[in-house]
Amino acid sequence: MPTNGDCSDCHQTTGFVPGTFDHVGIVDNCRSCHDGAFAIGKTSSHIPTDQDCSVCHTTGSFIGAGFNHTGIVDNCESCHDGVTAIGKDAKTNPAHFDTALDCHSCHTTATFLGATWVHDSSTAGQCDTCHTSTGGARSKPSGHLSTSVQCDECHSTNGWAPSIFSHDTNGNYPGDHRRDPGCNVCHGASIDLPFNYDFDQYAPDCAACHANDFERKGDHRGGENGTVEQNKNCGSSGCHRVSDSDFD
Repeated sequence: MPTNGDCSDCHQTTGFVPGTFDHVGIVDNCRSCHDGAFAIGKTSSHIPTDQDCSVCHTTGSFIGAGFNHTGIVDNCESCHDGVTAIGKDAKTNPAHFDTALDCHSCHTTATFLGATWVHDSSTAGQCDTCHTSTGGARSKPSGHLSTSVQCDECHSTNGWAPSIFSHDTNGNYPGDHRRDPGCNVCHGASIDLPFNYDFDQYAPDCAACHANDFERKGDHRGGENGTVEQNKNCGSSGCHRVSDSDFD
């Protein structure tokens, strides 16, 4: 390196290696020395830039560089492609869910952690594209009732609970279905616990809860010899109305 300073400014009497340099007062034009010839310069894998080293690095170390994202609001992947700068494929536990969205749609320039997601109208009916057992978003718990409908049929985007699940084909359960038993009667202490019918063999029909209420009558299927299995769906074919407290 061209210098008029004495050797002792940088080197020790015990050896020329390593040499040290006092960067006091040097705040820019780093590349005048760090050009890869006089002093170490940018590596071949360095992010492409014409900016001075001091924009991201300190004179204490090249490691732990910081980048000022002021004014950068989109097109993050032009740098965060996994080559120039860390990209989404580096997230492996769990893996980042597949998306063509730009990083800024969920992340901030301050940190990748604590990402947020805006559920606009374009996400309606598309929940399982992200909310899967292998995706990066929360999926159904193991005790969730078996269903293939989209999450937003029952839940809102503001929170998983309370849900807006309708318990009959008319969408108004429990209505005046005898009475409102309250959520805990069926779901127990937590909505995350498995749902248990009193008579699982008849699920999901009415008899799953009302098997003991069945009385053999001439107008039931099978007449006086009718079985619960034959009549397990009390509301089918217009026989009974769950919206009527007398079940007529």
